Amino acid sequence: MHSEQETPQPAARRRSFRNTFSAFRHRNYRLFFIGQLISVIGTWMQMLAQPWLVYQLMPSALLLGIIGALGTLPSLLLGAFGGALVDRLPKRTVIVCTQSTSMTLAFILAALVHWHVVQVWHVALVALCGGIVMAIDMPARQAFVVEMVGKDDLMNAIALNSSCFNLGRILGPTAAGLVMVVGMDWCFFINGLSFIAVIAGLLLMRLPKWTPSEMHDSILRNVQEGIAYVRTQRDIQVVLGLIASVAIFGFSYQVLMPVFARDILQVDPRGYGLMASANGIGALAAALIIASRRRPSRRLLFGTAFALATAIYGFSLSQTFILSIALLICIGGCGMTLIASCNTSLQLAVPDEMRGRVMGLYALSFAGMGPLGSLQAGALAHALGAPWAVCISACACAVVAFTLAVLVRSHHRRPQGSPAA
Repeated sequence: MHSEQETPQPAARRRSFRNTFSAFRHRNYRLFFIGQLISVIGTWMQMLAQPWLVYQLMPSALLLGIIGALGTLPSLLLGAFGGALVDRLPKRTVIVCTQSTSMTLAFILAALVHWHVVQVWHVALVALCGGIVMAIDMPARQAFVVEMVGKDDLMNAIALNSSCFNLGRILGPTAAGLVMVVGMDWCFFINGLSFIAVIAGLLLMRLPKWTPSEMHDSILRNVQEGIAYVRTQRDIQVVLGLIASVAIFGFSYQVLMPVFARDILQVDPRGYGLMASANGIGALAAALIIASRRRPSRRLLFGTAFALATAIYGFSLSQTFILSIALLICIGGCGMTLIASCNTSLQLAVPDEMRGRVMGLYALSFAGMGPLGSLQAGALAHALGAPWAVCISACACAVVAFTLAVLVRSHHRRPQGSPAA
């Protein structure tokens, strides 16, 4: 009996390994993943260098919050319209256009820094233009995943996307910390070059012929239809509310990372790069762990939200570099798990004809609410100091997650036939 129970275990482990990377069976997804990985490394180099550049030009925590808000504010205003646009156009074409525009913006910023003419308003304008591009690019990329892998491998592809993003989050900041010592302009230039890989991968894909959308109404009408659909879906509302609360309160610490690095932990650009890489290490590990899951549970969603708030609270109190690194690894793992679970929950719940619009609302909730988080973090840090700002944000994140969890629990316990809340 003992030997019979043990013999299937190697086969089970092989199946688990295959499930972890099942999306790679699809040629289009392999091209997408490789291109994205190269591009994300460059993107993280710019994401690390840009706030450091701003803090050098004008050392103000409030200004860091404002620049961070400008990069995501357009998603709040245009996210729903971007999603409606994605439902009407071929997604690959949309992504090629947005990635090409982002490449141009990176080269412009590199030139400004190289010729020593860069000013704060230049960085702000580039951040705002990048935010407009992201308002369209984000729902397009999210909705494009299911076209590459189908619904069976959707959770796996989203988790692998997160692992790609966070592998770049490890390599990009580490490289940026070294490159910034030589010249900050190189971070922006390398980012511009990295977009060539993702554009080439998209153009090499073999996709079925695109069928034009049968929607004849205006984009505004399409947006209204998407909002009306979401208003009838309680589970989708909860997921969007949870991701919005985490975007406002949970991830607001990121805009204050230069303050923690330079003023509290007193590290140089290389230490700053290691702090950003620690986030990526935790997120990458979490992505590989959940990649074999098919469908996330409510317990996973709310459990990781509470764990995320707890780790951020600990980071706000930390005064030592090693402890901060350990907490940032935890924050990265919890944040990645929450984002991937929310993304998968939405995509499995919506019909194909609504996918772009719902993912546009996801972009609005996730990236669009980021400006509120950046502004409140910058304002609180300006008034009370960075540690207090992050501490208050972590507590607010936990309170909102707890409230949503109670509402969900009471809704699912309501006797059948009782009126809706």
